[in-house]
Amino acid sequence: MLLNGATEWIPGPGMPEPVTDAAWTVTTDRSALIVVGGEVDSEVVDTVYMFSCENQVCTWSLFEQKLQGPKEEAVAFMVPDAVAQALILQ
Repeated sequence: MLLNGATEWIPGPGMPEPVTDAAWTVTTDRSALIVVGGEVDSEVVDTVYMFSCENQVCTWSLFEQKLQGPKEEAVAFMVPDAVAQALILQ
């Protein structure tokens, strides 16, 4: 990863568990990376992780909220709040 103000890339912290075939996206403000679903030890999972940095310290966090069911090889993207609100009001 390349921290703000740095000129050289450094390894970031590893995920809490090795996940393959997950979907990922960045938050609309580009402050965090979200990783959803995937496979852990050949089992499809419903987990959601967030990778974010604060004061040059980067960490992975596991969301309490899970996907409705295990997903792998999916597509993920952020929906801006204004679009989500408009869809809810329809």
